[in-house]
Amino acid sequence: AMIRVLVCDDDPDVAGLVRELLESCGFEVEVAHTASEAADRIRKQNFDAMTLDLGLPDMDGPEVQATLERMRSAGYRPGWVRSMVNNPGCCG
Repeated sequence: AMIRVLVCDDDPDVAGLVRELLESCGFEVEVAHTASEAADRIRKQNFDAMTLDLGLPDMDGPEVQATLERMRSAGYRPGWVRSMVNNPGCCG
């Protein structure tokens, strides 16, 4: 079975690049642009992993991680979260 990854980033360019990279490595990828959208997707389907932008418009990184921990306690996944630090100087 293919590994499913949820990419959560409000920047469409970054989300697209991460998606392309992960798909080129054989992962099945879904994208969410807000924390609320990510939570909705996690409630509806299982993901094996997630990338998380710490600077989302509707929640900051710690808030998202706390929400995900509560969701895990209720039986939702993803199995792990990898945080990506917002670094405006890194890509342009």
